[in-house]
Amino acid sequence: MNVLNKSISFSTVGATVKESLREPGTQLGFWVHFAVQFVGNTFALMWAYPYLQNAQGMDATQASAVMTTFVVVNVMVSLGVGKLSAVFAKHRSALALCFCGVIYCGWALMLLWPGEAPTPVVFIAVGMLALSYPASMLAFDIVRSFNPPRLGGTATGLANVGGFVASLAAIYVTGLVLDLQFAAGVSPTLYDAEAFRPAIAAQALVAAIGIIAVLICTKKVRKAHGPHSI
Repeated sequence: MNVLNKSISFSTVGATVKESLREPGTQLGFWVHFAVQFVGNTFALMWAYPYLQNAQGMDATQASAVMTTFVVVNVMVSLGVGKLSAVFAKHRSALALCFCGVIYCGWALMLLWPGEAPTPVVFIAVGMLALSYPASMLAFDIVRSFNPPRLGGTATGLANVGGFVASLAAIYVTGLVLDLQFAAGVSPTLYDAEAFRPAIAAQALVAAIGIIAVLICTKKVRKAHGPHSI
């Protein structure tokens, strides 16, 4: 079988991206991914071990067990997210926001608990955070529904950027607040247990941006495709 190679110009790529971005469904997918996935990324890729060991007083073995639970919950929940997306196809935006509520409550549970949270509470909270990865896949189902097949790859790629943009912002904000507290003498050490509360709570700024954008884009999708489209 002969393989036909075609060169694609930057102008063609740019036109495809612009066309996909004009679709409200692509915009909604980006912001759903933004709002949902960043919590898991921020926790698993950056702040999990420093937080668990310094703020929750866990040793390396306990922290590893918590992270194993994080992965297991990811796998278990992923088996049901696709089914939920199909069953609630006309309410996927609300479904994403419900996942956001559970995920954000996971952080709130640990941050608001006075002192070190009991180990079972930490496991439960981290299990709630773990929903972020499988739930973020709702974004891809959303963009698939509102883009023609020829734009499917581009739209999915654009949506996939959302969570990582939010993750970088949340990781930076958390580290910045830790640095500022230490530099100002508010916390005796950089990773002081109590310093993590306002530092991680600062991620609420990123969450708020994501939630507001999801609500705005949901209205745009319903205006373009009908009140029961998402």
